[in-house]
Amino acid sequence: MGEDGTVTATISLPDDFDAANDTLTINGEEYSLSADEIAAGSVTVEVAPEGTVTAQITDAAGNTSTQASETAAAADTEVKAPTITLESTGDDDIYNNAEVGEDGTVTATISLPDDFDAANDTLTINGEEYSLSADEIAAGSVTVEVAPEGTVTAQITDAAGNTSTQASETAAAADTEVKSTDHHARKHR
Repeated sequence: MGEDGTVTATISLPDDFDAANDTLTINGEEYSLSADEIAAGSVTVEVAPEGTVTAQITDAAGNTSTQASETAAAADTEVKAPTITLESTGDDDIYNNAEVGEDGTVTATISLPDDFDAANDTLTINGEEYSLSADEIAAGSVTVEVAPEGTVTAQITDAAGNTSTQASETAAAADTEVKSTDHHARKHR
């Protein structure tokens, strides 16, 4: 498919086509062939996905060929994006010791769209192609660990090469250190 959203249809002319006397009609309108098209024996026209192209030839005697007709296939141009949800920070928007794992990370859940096809689509997490397990496919989601203030990105590419919008979430900061306070004893005189 071209950048303009159309596909190219090629209309092949029969061997006995006489450019000086025969008339080519495309989609109901008389078409003037260029010298290059006559030499090539074909004409190309752009058509929208699921659009129909018709072609017919009329000779000098008024005899009309059977109308040729072809419909372009539907276009597959969109891929739904995954979504990313980070583990909750609670009410304060900062991760504390209880909210981060023992390794100091939080869990990010990447949810796959309902049309994700594990056999043909590719999930990319943080720029790396990710191989899903059977359990992840069944669950429709993947979990990854991320450090506080770290960013997780995820994107899907389908078999046709279409790429989704990149989902991105950044984890909140963490405050996991206990602050000590200094109490100075006053000397009494």
